[in-house]
Amino acid sequence: MHTSHGKISQKVIHRDHRIMSPSYDRHSGFVYKRAKGCYIWDLDGHKYLDFAAGIAVMNAGHSNPEVIKAIKEQLKFGLHAVAL
Repeated sequence: MHTSHGKISQKVIHRDHRIMSPSYDRHSGFVYKRAKGCYIWDLDGHKYLDFAAGIAVMNAGHSNPEVIKAIKEQLKFGLHAVAL
């Protein structure tokens, strides 16, 4: 796993500071490209162990196949609706 932040991530973060509202706070020093299980990869391809496991994925992990299947099924009914 990589511990320093990549140049591509830093470029995006620098741009964000110039154009984004100061109310948007980036809690990490990298920009993630993808995540699976308990790992996140940044724009530069560095792999990180996600100790927080993202918002609302703490028990299932990122990109959990069962969760993805349930989301796809729910999309048939609407993104913000509850299937009865």
